[in-house]
Amino acid sequence: MNSSLDFAGIYEIRNTSTLESYIGSSKHVFRRLHDHLVQLTADNHINKLLQHSWNTHPHSDITFSILELIDDVSVLLQREIYWIKKKFTIEKGFNTRSDQFKDRTLIPLSMERKVEMENLQMGSMNETLLQLIKIYEKFHQNQ
Repeated sequence: MNSSLDFAGIYEIRNTSTLESYIGSSKHVFRRLHDHLVQLTADNHINKLLQHSWNTHPHSDITFSILELIDDVSVLLQREIYWIKKKFTIEKGFNTRSDQFKDRTLIPLSMERKVEMENLQMGSMNETLLQLIKIYEKFHQNQ
């Protein structure tokens, strides 16, 4: 794999017979797609819905594609969420609700709280952590 051809982007893994998709993002999109393929082939992909589709459909039904190239990696997760919502891959695909919030926090929060946090569109990691702590403390004071 030539790293000079590797770049940041949003990708889709799609089952063309069921029209279900998985949307992901990576700073190294070709490497990440390769990792998905290796995990699926080894029957140890973390996404059990995607793994089941791989195991029960002809592999020719599964396509790997790049939806968007990203120059500014600071918008990578934001663009991933955009595509997840645009393609309804939570409701009609392989993304799980928690995929939208990966790498966002180690604090356990309900889905409602996570949606509220997403809508805040917080900036830097330090600002985000401060906001998360405030939300976490407020939530736990009310219990």
